[in-house]
Amino acid sequence: MLDALTGYRGRYAVAQRTWTEAVEAGLDALGNPHDMQQRAALNARRNAEAIAAFRPVLPHTGNLVAVARATLEQLPSSAPRQEWRALLDDLDHSADQIHQILRTWADETADARDAALWPYLCSWAEHATILQALVQHHDFEVGLGLPHQQAEQLLAEVRQARAEGRLRVTMSWHDMAGRRITTVELPDDHLGRTIAVQGDLDTPALTVLGRYDDDLAAAAALPSPAPPGVLRPNGCDTQPAHSRVKRIESLTHEILSSTSTSEVAEALHFACSTQPPFRGPLAALRDLVDAADEFSRALETHVGTELAARLRAVSHQLQYLTGELDGISDELDAAASVLPPHRVPQPHHLPAPRSDHGIQAQTTHGPEARRAGTQAALPTAPSTAPPPTHVR
Repeated sequence: MLDALTGYRGRYAVAQRTWTEAVEAGLDALGNPHDMQQRAALNARRNAEAIAAFRPVLPHTGNLVAVARATLEQLPSSAPRQEWRALLDDLDHSADQIHQILRTWADETADARDAALWPYLCSWAEHATILQALVQHHDFEVGLGLPHQQAEQLLAEVRQARAEGRLRVTMSWHDMAGRRITTVELPDDHLGRTIAVQGDLDTPALTVLGRYDDDLAAAAALPSPAPPGVLRPNGCDTQPAHSRVKRIESLTHEILSSTSTSEVAEALHFACSTQPPFRGPLAALRDLVDAADEFSRALETHVGTELAARLRAVSHQLQYLTGELDGISDELDAAASVLPPHRVPQPHHLPAPRSDHGIQAQTTHGPEARRAGTQAALPTAPSTAPPPTHVR
């Protein structure tokens, strides 16, 4: 039963990945399909592969949901029972729709039938981890496996190693009751024994649960993990919007092959664009940083809060950098200048003639040449200034 569900998730992921790669390969520069018939064929193939992968699960849908519901009622009130119950109801409804569509739609309308099945197949693939966790759940009692005095001594060592930045975190999860459990190793423990703690590592509420020979022994003795949460419960795009701006490597190449300031200005303008459909790589990078900030805050830990603050600072810096480059692009465009004619390309096959301007004699190009020239001009005497102090 669970093997069939696990197999379905794997085959669904392969079908979706194959479809994504094929679709992206068939887009033009503006993100539109070259061939709508080809797109329809890709959709039909993906849908057919998904329903074929789900057929082994079909006889077990009702039993899987029933077992998960029974487990849910036994969980403590600290578990997200209401949210998981809503997902189980959604999966039960999706299974009913799949059974009904397969029973009532004729085989000669296979493409339309599979397209109607696709949203329900997606639900089973995306929420299967929660279903499996509930079906496989066994009750564990988190008990202190150490004498109180020894546990307090270990807790003090863990706090000290954490404060010094030497504590090694090996695993972290939440159990079905919502408790945060983390396994760590002390830096001076040459036996590599694992200590399990409950709570945020950087808060006073941290407690020691036990000490084990290794991570495997700890995982066997401790409560099993609950399915991890999602960053945005209301969902996010399964596929990112296709970039309608060239990759930053392409823009860099355009600048290196430009002859006028207007061409360089256009490349910088595209890199800084923040409005769709021409959203540039700098804006995309800021989106990435903002998403990481959102994720760090959602961890609800001391470290997550600190990292989120640093990520917000990076986002502000990127915003400033984008504005500066956009302003420079306007000024370059207004300059209306071209490169001087003495910067002549070198021959491909014959030796380059000596030039009064020295351009042909240059053999090292780009930032590396400038760095090399700068380093050669720097004094070699050792500095007597004190080393910099790093403040984190």
